[in-house]
Amino acid sequence: MKIKQFAAVALFGMSIGSAQAAQLDFNESFFGDFDLQEFRFDVLSDSAVSMWTDTLTDGLNNKLTLFKLNEVSGEYEWSTAYSIADAFESGFNPVLGYNPTGVNDFGVALKNGFVLNDPTQVGISDAGGTLNLTQGSYLLVNSFDTYWAKAEFDFADGETYSAGYVDTTDPVNGFGFGDTWSSYPYGDNSQPHAYKLFISGDVALPTTVPVPGAIWLFGSALAGLTAASRRKQSLAA
Repeated sequence: MKIKQFAAVALFGMSIGSAQAAQLDFNESFFGDFDLQEFRFDVLSDSAVSMWTDTLTDGLNNKLTLFKLNEVSGEYEWSTAYSIADAFESGFNPVLGYNPTGVNDFGVALKNGFVLNDPTQVGISDAGGTLNLTQGSYLLVNSFDTYWAKAEFDFADGETYSAGYVDTTDPVNGFGFGDTWSSYPYGDNSQPHAYKLFISGDVALPTTVPVPGAIWLFGSALAGLTAASRRKQSLAA
C-alpha cells in the first residue's frame, strides 16, 4: 500500500462577510490499486465545504473519504457526518434514466463508458459532495472506489484512520462473487490516471504540523546539555 501526501498548488480567496471563500486545487496522478493519497486542510469556521475530483482519463473510479482530527487523541476519526456522496448521482434524470448533461453538479464530465444521451452508456462521474463541517483540521483520502476506509465500510462512528483500509469484496460487478477488489485489475493500471482535486469553502492549508513528542524531548535534552556546558565553562573561567 502506498500513501502519498500532497500540498495544494493554488489557493484563491475573496471576502464574504466574516468568512473567507477559498479553493484549494491539487493536480495529481493515481498510479494503481493500492494508492492512498492524503490531503490535509483546515476548516476555519463552521460552514459548508465542497470536495470533488475530476479524473482526466477513463479507467479510474475513485472515492473520497474524510476524517477529522481529534485534538485530544491526535487521531483522525471518521463519522457518518463526513460521508461524501457519489457525485455521479447528482445530475441523474430519473425520467430519462440517465444524465442528459454529461456532467455532474460540480461540472465534472462523466467518463468510463459514458456516451451523451445514450441510456445504455450511462458511465460514471467522479467522487464529490458538499458537507456542513465544524471548525478543525481534516484529512481527505483519495483511493480506488472499492478500497474503502475501514471506518466507512463498517459504518462505525469514531473509527480512526489508523485502523486502516480493508480489501472489500465485489459481489455484483462481474468480477466474480466474493472476489476481493485487489484480485482483479480496473481500467488500465499500466498508465497513471491524472486527476484534479478541489476543496472549496472557508478552508486553508494547515498552518502548523504536529511535532512528535520525541522531537520535543530531544530538543529539551539538547537545550539542557547546552545550558550545562555554558555553566561549566562559566565556572571554569
